[in-house]
Amino acid sequence: MNYWENETPVKATTRRNEIEYYKAAGKLAISRPAWTDDSGNTRRGKTVTLDLAALREAPEAVAIFKEITVALCDRQKAAGHVEGREVVSNATES
Repeated sequence: MNYWENETPVKATTRRNEIEYYKAAGKLAISRPAWTDDSGNTRRGKTVTLDLAALREAPEAVAIFKEITVALCDRQKAAGHVEGREVVSNATES
């Protein structure tokens, strides 16, 4: 069986993306929003799946993800959300 059939992902949906994190499988799927075809069927948007184990092997890839995460957390903090950069700091200290 495929990991997406065995594992329930952590999901987040935005106006422009759908994100699914399959922790046990070590996969992160990022999709365009679902859409409805002419027959009324809901279709999954185009999806890219990242293999997180492979990313860990490339320090430059990890650095890009850290930079993105810090920027997102800083924006959240600036918007008045409780979570902020400390989430990134705690995650990268281990």
